[in-house]
Amino acid sequence: PGVRARSSGRAAAPGLQVLVLPGNPGCAEYYRDFVDGLQRELGPRASVLAVGHLGHCAGGLWGQRSFELEDQIEHKVDFVQRHLDPEVPLAVIGHSI
Repeated sequence: PGVRARSSGRAAAPGLQVLVLPGNPGCAEYYRDFVDGLQRELGPRASVLAVGHLGHCAGGLWGQRSFELEDQIEHKVDFVQRHLDPEVPLAVIGHSI
């Protein structure tokens, strides 16, 4: 569903969550180096993730389907609810959105 930074030193309970929302192209994988670098800089006190946009990555489950703004918003809200802890502060980074 997204890109999680590769880090062997991440704490079990980070004090900060960082969510990266890509611009165009809307593929989270395109931001892997940025996500990994940010995780290295922040260290184990943070958890860094990225989530792409529905229909923006080749080979996805959606084929040629088009998505409206509301679909994209619902997708991001669902991602946050499933993958982030509501008790931990969240910083959102958006690129050209």
